Amino acid sequence: MLGRIRIEHLLREVDDRCRFTETFRCAGRNAPSRAVLLATLIAHGTNLGISAMGYSAEGITVDMLRQASQ
Repeated sequence: MLGRIRIEHLLREVDDRCRFTETFRCAGRNAPSRAVLLATLIAHGTNLGISAMGYSAEGITVDMLRQASQ
């Protein structure tokens, strides 16, 4: 039986092992932090959306997520 794990912790652990976030390239000047990038992927992957994720993620704003999403 597997224990429960939060999705952001799972993605961070997977990224620690295979470094998939390194393949993303930033079109703008400032590359998003790893936390913002993972939050953006969760927002899109779970169909939660950028706005809902921005209001629920601590220390991450909607604007940060929109920039990373672009």
